[in-house]
Amino acid sequence: GVLVGGVFGAVVAGLFAWNVAITGEWNYQGGEDRATFYSMDPDGPPGPRIGGFPFQTEQHTFDRTGMPRETNRVAVEVLTSRDALVDIFSHNLGYFFVGRHTGFVPYFFPGAVAITLFLAAARRRPLWQWLALGGGVGSALFLMLYMPYSYSGGGGPVGNRYFLGVYPVFLFVTPPLMRAAASLAAIAGGALFTAQLVLNPFTVSFRPSDHVKSGPFRWLPAEMTLLNDLPMNVTPHKVKQPLGGVPPVLAYFLDDNAYPREGNAFWIRGQARAEFLLRAPVVMEQESGRERARALQIRRMEVHLESGAETNRVTVESGAATQVVEIPAHDQRSVTVDLPGGLPYHPDPQFYMNYVYRMAIESESGFIPMFWSGGKDARYLGVFVRLVPVYE
Repeated sequence: GVLVGGVFGAVVAGLFAWNVAITGEWNYQGGEDRATFYSMDPDGPPGPRIGGFPFQTEQHTFDRTGMPRETNRVAVEVLTSRDALVDIFSHNLGYFFVGRHTGFVPYFFPGAVAITLFLAAARRRPLWQWLALGGGVGSALFLMLYMPYSYSGGGGPVGNRYFLGVYPVFLFVTPPLMRAAASLAAIAGGALFTAQLVLNPFTVSFRPSDHVKSGPFRWLPAEMTLLNDLPMNVTPHKVKQPLGGVPPVLAYFLDDNAYPREGNAFWIRGQARAEFLLRAPVVMEQESGRERARALQIRRMEVHLESGAETNRVTVESGAATQVVEIPAHDQRSVTVDLPGGLPYHPDPQFYMNYVYRMAIESESGFIPMFWSGGKDARYLGVFVRLVPVYE
């Protein structure tokens, strides 16, 4: 064991030394010249760099292109805040195990079976198996505490890529199996969630959020604590969409059941349920001669609904209340729903904290405009929605 540990330490030290020799920096995620290249108009802080990609034109050189993305320190003030240790951690405990995009149960189902079998005969398990289980669970807790807003790896991954290296330890947690039933259950349960991923890996890599839009994944909660790192963030027209309110609230659509935004409103697909997250804005206020930021909270949401050529029955869910609204054809209705307390979201000390909420709206009926009034609009429309938050 000592020899293995010594070799491991020497290899790690050698890799860091190699990085210093090549880049002059020991921190492979830091340095003044580290940048990320996304688009011609990157959404980042102002600075000397320009948008686009290196060598796109003569002026696009590595030293002046892209968004600065160095990580030179641990954001201790974020990790030790009450929000991270209480509100975020308590939510992450559930998300880590049964979350829609990162959960241990849907993406590592055989591991969940191994833990269940272990606990069913816990008294007969040797000490080394307890230590293996403790190592796996301890690693999960460490990820949630050290990376409360990106424990899955960031960048919109499929499942939890940071925990993938720890997952093999649960093979050693598995007790001796006398029958095939447990193995078959692990295979069947795992296939229920992940067969579509392993059988079609290229499509999943290209569209990492598609698999969670239907099937058993819809039964699981969406991870509000990972807002900017959920897979739908790779689809620009689904995230950071300004809706109603002054300042406007930003919407993150979790599925394909809402059509692209039209102004500050949007259509729900006919006979479908659209689920989305809402990010409340920040306002700047004067206090004692100084400007300070205040994160707005949404206590109520005014929901303005407009039907089309068909009568409709619309269900509005806010997490704190559910309202059902009957709307005649070509008519409008408005309801106000209470929202629960928002989840504080503050992954980066460079930016302000926001509160995040979840809502869902379902349309019972639908119509296709081109069949009613002519034209070329072949969408299957349900209800037109405009949201106006009531801030405090």
